[in-house]
Amino acid sequence: MQILVEVNNRKKVDLLVELLRSLEFVKSIRIADASAPVVSPKVDRSFFNRFYGSLKTGSTPDEIDQKLNALRTEWERDTF
Repeated sequence: MQILVEVNNRKKVDLLVELLRSLEFVKSIRIADASAPVVSPKVDRSFFNRFYGSLKTGSTPDEIDQKLNALRTEWERDTF
């Protein structure tokens, strides 16, 4: 597994390398002075796209609406 770390303070790179070398599970350390910035893929972070597919109940939208309505009517029920 590889991890790319971009450091904005060159003076702190030595400390970071020393820390990484002290870890027993680090196999190798390579330092590259990249002239071109690494471009991260654009991720769509709209509200609905973040949660798309998170509700996997196997129910239809109408069944989910019926369950929600049943839960809402419980809120208005007298409890005393």
